[in-house]
Amino acid sequence: MSAADKARPPRVHAGVRVALVRAQRHVAAAGVLLIGLLIPFCTASGAVAQARPVSPMVAQAHSDRPPTVRRARPVSPTPAEVRRAVARAAHSRTVWATLTTCDLHHDRTVGIRGEMPALPFPARLLMVVTVLEFSPSAHRYLPLAEHWKLGGRVATHGVLVQDGLTLRFAGPVTLTARIRFEWFRDGRLLGATSRLSRGGHPTAVSRPRRFSVGACSLR
Repeated sequence: MSAADKARPPRVHAGVRVALVRAQRHVAAAGVLLIGLLIPFCTASGAVAQARPVSPMVAQAHSDRPPTVRRARPVSPTPAEVRRAVARAAHSRTVWATLTTCDLHHDRTVGIRGEMPALPFPARLLMVVTVLEFSPSAHRYLPLAEHWKLGGRVATHGVLVQDGLTLRFAGPVTLTARIRFEWFRDGRLLGATSRLSRGGHPTAVSRPRRFSVGACSLR
């Protein structure tokens, strides 16, 4: 073989060349198909990764806005709940009336005080005080014409409202007191109960200390 023959590239038969071209096309098509399969898979993997929930701490760190806090709306009591609440309050031991002062010698004053509980929901509490004077002719206590209203504040569950007043009398009298306790809501009377003054309820304003009686006689 001459040197010129060695420098020439080997001749490829036409049939073999066609087979090689077809093989190259099949390889290219397989590559395109493989890329087409991998692209949706990568896209789906990215979508799944983006759909993962972010922890609240990370979300708050990337957000300049404070989290929204929704306040619960107050629920109004039903008529049945109102009746039960007023009945419990009206029969409670925390409803009472007493005389905290019975000054016989100096200023001839009588101190009257009462206490009532709030309801499980906001309501206005009112005390109406009536002084009763003993009538020897009728042999019983008769109410005086004037009444005094105490309290009127709005309170809710767990609160005990206590209020009172001091009255001065000139002549010799024997007195007791009756307090009507009333619960209001939205200007409507929910219920009421009454108590006559009784002993056993000393208060911080009792005079002398821990004084508490049901009736007072001023001679």
